[in-house]
This record gives sequence, C-alpha cells and structure tokens, in this order.
Amino acid sequence: MRAQQAVTLFQLQEHIRRVLALNLPDALWIEAEIAQVSLARGHYFLSLVQKDADNSEPRAAAEAVIWQSPMATIRQKLGPTTLSDLLHEGVQLRFKAHVDYHERYGLKLIIEDIDPAYTYGLLELQRREILERLRREGHLERNALVPLPPVLQRIALVASEQAAGLQDFIQHLAQNPYGYCFYWKLFPTLVQGQQAEIEITKRLAEIARRKADFDCIILLRGGGSRLDLSAFDSYAIAKAIAEHPLPVLTGIGHETDESLADLCAHTSLKTPTAAAEFLIHRHLHFESELLGLARAYQSEARQVVRQHQADVEQLQQLALRHCQYILQQQTYALTMAQAQAKQLLEGTLQRHVQQLEAWNNLSLQLHPSTTLQRGFTLTTKDGQSVTHSSQLQPGDLLHTLFQDGVVASQVTQVNPDKI
Repeated sequence: MRAQQAVTLFQLQEHIRRVLALNLPDALWIEAEIAQVSLARGHYFLSLVQKDADNSEPRAAAEAVIWQSPMATIRQKLGPTTLSDLLHEGVQLRFKAHVDYHERYGLKLIIEDIDPAYTYGLLELQRREILERLRREGHLERNALVPLPPVLQRIALVASEQAAGLQDFIQHLAQNPYGYCFYWKLFPTLVQGQQAEIEITKRLAEIARRKADFDCIILLRGGGSRLDLSAFDSYAIAKAIAEHPLPVLTGIGHETDESLADLCAHTSLKTPTAAAEFLIHRHLHFESELLGLARAYQSEARQVVRQHQADVEQLQQLALRHCQYILQQQTYALTMAQAQAKQLLEGTLQRHVQQLEAWNNLSLQLHPSTTLQRGFTLTTKDGQSVTHSSQLQPGDLLHTLFQDGVVASQVTQVNPDKI
C-alpha cells in the first residue's frame, strides 16, 4: 500500500490563507458582540462572540483589531459618538472588516469601519421591549407609591467610588447654606459594563435588608454617553428599583432620554448635583412649613389668649358684682343682727337690773339693821348669834345689840320651856 503524501502545518495554514484571500477579497459587514476589549499602543484589540438566542454559550468567536491608522476616519464618521463609547463589553456591534489569516497567528478581523446606528438601534429596540414589559407588570408607578418622608436625612448612596458626580453630590450637601445635617452611607458599585447590573441589584437588595436605617436611596451616576448609561436600561435594575421598600431617587447624568431606572424610580433628577439640591430644598420646604405652622399656632394662641382674657375680665366683673351683692347682703344681715343683739342685750340687761334691784331691796329688808329698826334685838355669845336657849348656860356673858347700842348681861337662869 502506497503511503499518502503529507503536508506541513505551514503549508496547510498557507493554503487556508490563500483560499480566504481568493474567496473573501473585499471587506465584509459583520455583526457580533464584544466579549472583551483592550487598548494597547494606540490600537484596539477586541474579542468577539456570537451567542444563541438564549444568550448562553457562544456559537462563534474571533479576534479583531482596529489599527491606529484607520481610527481618524472612523472617528470622523461617528461624529459626536466617541469610539470608546461603542467599544464596551456586551455591546452589539456592526462593523466592516477584512478577513486576515496568518500562518502563525491565525484568523483576525481587521476593522475598517463601524456602523453606530446598528448598535443604537438594537439598544433602543431592547429598551422599548423592556419598557413595555415593565409597564405590563405594573412596575413603572410602584416605587412612586412608597411614602417619601418629609425630611430625607439618612441616605443610602449607590454609586461608583471614583465617580466625580459622587463628590459633587457630597460637597453640595456639606456646603448647603442652611446648615442642614445629612447622614449618608456609600454602597459602592460599578455603574457601567456587564457587571453593573449584577452589582447594582446586589446593593439594592443589601439596602432593603437594612431599610430601617435609611430614609431613601439615591442612585448616582455622572454624565456619559448613551452607551455608558445603558446599564440603567436593565430590566433587573428597573424591577429592583420598582419593588424596593424605600423610595429610590435617581441622579443619573443622562443626555436627553430618561433611563428605565429613572422611569421606575420614585423621583428622577437630572444630575447628582440636582439630587443634592432636591434634598436641601426638601429640608428647606419642611422648615418653612414648620415655621409657618409655628406662626399660625402663635397667632391662634394669641387669639385664644385674647379671648380668654376677655372671658376672664368678664368673669372678674361678674365676680366683683356678685361679691359686692353678697357683701351688701351680709352687711345688711350684720346690721340687723347687731340691732337684734343690742335689743336683746338691752332687754336682758334691764331684766337683770330689775332682778338685782329686787334682790337688793330684799337684802335691805333682811339686813339686821332693818330688823333692829323695827324693835328687834340681836344677842351674841362669844361673837356667835344665839338663837336657842339651849345654847346658854348660867353664867354666860351675853351681848345684846339694839338699834342704838349694845347691852352686856350675864345669864343667871336658863328656862328651856317655851313661852
């Protein structure tokens, strides 16, 4: 059996290069997704993939490069859209490229032109589909129904640590002219790229578990192109915002259109600085309402005091008149009582005088001198009155008192018989 003739690896690779060069002599328009991108020595190097409809495993992959030389032409065609805006992981790209095959380095696509309308068209189509889904599921107005406290002082910030917009926000709050105090905690996250969706939703879930610590959430992102802000058109982020138990405020520096995150948020603000200004003005509005209420209560209190003062004065007048009436009644009663007491006292005194006079007359009549004047005498022995003969003994010395003098005598005989 004759041995088959073998070819070298280089011969095979060279054959493949010639076949490709003969069959693909012109540049082709190709559609693919950027898996990785890097910039080195002024050249962009891209890893491209094409995925199945379920967005799982790639069906095809290739390497591509944009050399520095054609970049000026591409940038001029892109206009206001910068090349770095389009070249991000996960971006669907339509580009014009030559198929280059090298015996040592293999297949490589040399990109000569890019169609930005394709990328933006896909983004807009995807955005519209997600927006309709959010509307159908009732997410657009859900977070707006969460009560917004009158004072937003404890703030959960979801932003990139390196974002200039974050520093603007913090500085604006700290330098507010009214001296209001704000307490914020940063939950750092990526705000663009394929990982932004995962990180932002994780931060929102973490804050939901600590909802008692905060009054609201502020999702911040500085300015950028439409592609830079494409993460905020994510269904997962918009749904997480809509279903969050805290009110979510967005301060995303977008160009013109509102992102889906803005549409699902409680309050959408154009920039991080505008978000800070919103918080300050809300404090100012609350303080103004408090001062207004204080003035209203003060005015009402003054009116009540004036009314009560009038009532008190009226009661004082009534009380004075009543006291005067009672005083008059008591004075009249006292006068009558005094007159009655005087009359009673005079009557009693008169009776006692009459009685005393009667007793005096009686005592005068009963006085020994009166008896003596009627011819009676008073006999005493040893200073004691003698009223019975049994008190005497023969030989006793007696003194007999007459009206006009005293006679001394001596008992010679006692006769106890009655006369």
